Amino acid sequence: MQVRDLRAEARERHLPLKEAAEGLRQAAAGTGTEMADALERVSAALTAHIALTEGPDGVHAELLAVAPRLANDIRLLTKDHGFMECLVDTTGLVLRSGTPDGQVIGEHVNRLLDRVARHRLRDADMVYQAYQVDIGGQA
Repeated sequence: MQVRDLRAEARERHLPLKEAAEGLRQAAAGTGTEMADALERVSAALTAHIALTEGPDGVHAELLAVAPRLANDIRLLTKDHGFMECLVDTTGLVLRSGTPDGQVIGEHVNRLLDRVARHRLRDADMVYQAYQVDIGGQA
């Protein structure tokens, strides 16, 4: 089995989600239509991210092969995907609720953006841990 450069892939895998989240952050100051469009881009980027990571040929499967000790971290990241999808859906519901309060929308958007940022950091840390080499015995 050929091992890919998962560190580089992690950066590439997160770039569309990072850019979509930044677009949502900027759109939060705009109209409801701008926010809805930006939220749709976050949703699409998250769906693509999940497709790249989960499944038998996904990055998580390869990480498990390289570092089985990370199984719990991978399980938690996979659960986090579902949680982020729920945050996207909830934020969309708030936006479509008619004339939502700006503060309420801001709280939902901030919660989603914070979760995306923390997820990206956890994923990058896990990839680093998978390839961290402990040579030990050095005095």
